[in-house]
Amino acid sequence: MTKVPKEFVDRTIESRKDSAEQNDECIILITVDEVNDPGKLGVRDKKNPPTNTFGFGAAIVNSPDGFAMVSTSYKDQKDIEKEFKAKKLDPEDRVPFADSIRKSGAETFGIYVDKTKDLPIGWDEQRGSDIMIGMIRTILDRKILPAISSHRVTVVVDNHPGYHNKKEGNLIEAMSEPLSNAHNKEIRCRTGGKKGDEYSAHLQTTDAVAHALHRSVELNEPDMTIAMGQKIIRLGEDDDIRRDGARGRTESTRTSPPIL
Repeated sequence: MTKVPKEFVDRTIESRKDSAEQNDECIILITVDEVNDPGKLGVRDKKNPPTNTFGFGAAIVNSPDGFAMVSTSYKDQKDIEKEFKAKKLDPEDRVPFADSIRKSGAETFGIYVDKTKDLPIGWDEQRGSDIMIGMIRTILDRKILPAISSHRVTVVVDNHPGYHNKKEGNLIEAMSEPLSNAHNKEIRCRTGGKKGDEYSAHLQTTDAVAHALHRSVELNEPDMTIAMGQKIIRLGEDDDIRRDGARGRTESTRTSPPIL
């Protein structure tokens, strides 16, 4: 199997100042679909063995219409009426589809945990839904938002039952105010993905970003990652993913932090 090239692994997200100035509202799309599971190794049964990795695909989108059109056009070409799922891409279509994402102007990322290596703070003591919320917070707070100079940001997370509970409501929407205050920006966080949702097509395109991460870190097949120019970052022992924990310390063990 082909190894993931070093230049695509463990890179911090560089400054986006120039591109952000061209579009004052960046849309960050994050999906959890097809990026494995947060289950602990050795816990699931033989029919559903745990994956070695868990993570999120993310995209910073400057041209929302162009980004959404990647999956919409593919569905039209293939006469697909149901929701697009990247795992069903024909093998010969994987690289062209990923290249179309790159040509749309989107910056793509894959941020993940390798369960076989040093684990981030909060991994062992949290249940799966709290791990997911904690990782999304860390990804936004420490990996993406510091590198964006745009003042207005919309974050759309592909919906999952773990993002909701009766006591606290929508846990993704609840991130809006603390992230806005922490980064001095107007940040709107929401879930999406249902048919008819205004961001449904965007999230279907983002599914391919997540699938590229899966192919790279779980299957060791980085074809889509290379084609879309996806930057992959692994969260380790210096990263705090506790749902209500302190902000992570990722840059301390990486390269220089983003230039704001």
